[in-house]
Amino acid sequence: MIKKYDPDCPLCRLVFDSEILTRLVYEDEKIIVTDCIVCHIPMAVLKLHRSRFLDNEKDHVRKYFRKLIMENQVPLAENTDLLSIYGGDVLIANPKKTPWVIDWEQRQIPDHAHCHLRPRSFPKTEYWESLFRR
Repeated sequence: MIKKYDPDCPLCRLVFDSEILTRLVYEDEKIIVTDCIVCHIPMAVLKLHRSRFLDNEKDHVRKYFRKLIMENQVPLAENTDLLSIYGGDVLIANPKKTPWVIDWEQRQIPDHAHCHLRPRSFPKTEYWESLFRR
């Protein structure tokens, strides 16, 4: 069953109430992309309150994240926390050569589909995929 809105869900509030506390990156009919308030990287949130993305929704997210990277619109190198987590060499280098991944794992809010764009796989993450096949 798909819930339309859950006032206790911070991602519902983000999508339906526009409770955006960080940079809004993108929005369309299926997703909203903002900087994650916890890890400060782009996070895509499904506009329906459901726990998983459908295949066509995942394709939609992949297409947008690829466009974001190819247009050099991911300002990760400025975030010192990310530099320490991922290593400055990865982020300062040409972003098109960074081993970008989509982290589909949902940790803190498991019942509302969302994912993160990371410059490489996050430690102890199993549910991720390379954004560009090498």
